[in-house]
Amino acid sequence: MRVSLAAAGINMRVMTNELPGDATSTADFVDKIDNLFDLLNSRAMKSDRPARCAVTAVNSNLADLLALIAWVDKWIFWGIRVQSRILCHWGLQTSILNIHAMCQELMQEGFKFVCTARFNQDCLEIFFCWFA
Repeated sequence: MRVSLAAAGINMRVMTNELPGDATSTADFVDKIDNLFDLLNSRAMKSDRPARCAVTAVNSNLADLLALIAWVDKWIFWGIRVQSRILCHWGLQTSILNIHAMCQELMQEGFKFVCTARFNQDCLEIFFCWFA
């Protein structure tokens, strides 16, 4: 999927007056979610987009994760009386915080970079299937 193209398409439709101006909020949301998923799924030292690069001490990926935690924390779900009942919201915040903490810890231990995709469930299942 090309999520960044979807956000660009929404912005283009706003500029050509095919969509209302407040649709840019949707494009911003889509762009930030795309960036978040890229940060949480980095696989290599270098990539075509900075968020897809491994976390290092010199890039801004850790700071970007912190900014996105603050952004996710501000989400409000309409039509819900108790915001804390949205467990996926809590789970996303927890995942971001834990990935951030693990990256910091590993780099303090001497790792030069961290590919965040290695924390995904698929990698863990493949690793632990050898012990089953």
